[in-house]
Amino acid sequence: MDIGFIGLGNMGSGMAANLLRAGHRVTAYNRSLDKVDALAERGARPASTVAEACGGEVVVSMLADDAAVEAVTFGADGILASLGAGAVHVSCSTISVALATRLNAAHAEAGQRLVVKLSGNFLIASVIESLGEAMALVGKAGVDKLQYLDILTSTLFGSPVYSTYGGLVAREQFEPAGFAATLGLKDIRLVLAAGEELQVPLPIASLLRDRFLTLLANGGGQLDWAAVGALSAWEAGGNNPVPSS
Repeated sequence: MDIGFIGLGNMGSGMAANLLRAGHRVTAYNRSLDKVDALAERGARPASTVAEACGGEVVVSMLADDAAVEAVTFGADGILASLGAGAVHVSCSTISVALATRLNAAHAEAGQRLVVKLSGNFLIASVIESLGEAMALVGKAGVDKLQYLDILTSTLFGSPVYSTYGGLVAREQFEPAGFAATLGLKDIRLVLAAGEELQVPLPIASLLRDRFLTLLANGGGQLDWAAVGALSAWEAGGNNPVPSS
């Protein structure tokens, strides 16, 4: 399949590389050309503009926030103007409900299709927090956290989310960030805004907002968002997840 990929940050680069490994033809665009060059060495076709990445059946965008998605999609030579009729824009960014609604309407009018996400990141953040609390409990009781994680993932919770983020929490491995805590807070705020608009109470999301604020207030904004899972152990007398300068 011919796939365009826009946004080669920490997550986007890995996603695009996986598409290449799966045998797809990938045309990649990123504002920082060095990341495009790195992917080109793996077989991707570099694109110098957003429009050049929109010639295939699918274009995937992996961008940081509403402003970036809006600029890339609605620009003069953006996704909306360049993507062919019947093609699909897979937006992997967590964006506001308002922008998602606008994107969906605009793509539909152009004969294109959109795929979006928001609630998934809320669930991942919930898993990170619950893993952190459980590990703080068993860790203070003297149980090895990695052994505990192995028991969890080989029995009750055999999923990549638990094994990946549980491993980061157990090892206190929060740098370099795959997904920064500042972006995690942004996503949770978007979830809460969606809940308010739809009149859906989200008490766990409210808790997560405060947990991310605690991490950021202590200087951990650029750590991986898995560092939220280390707050419980810190509060129980363990290590501060934020490295001292």
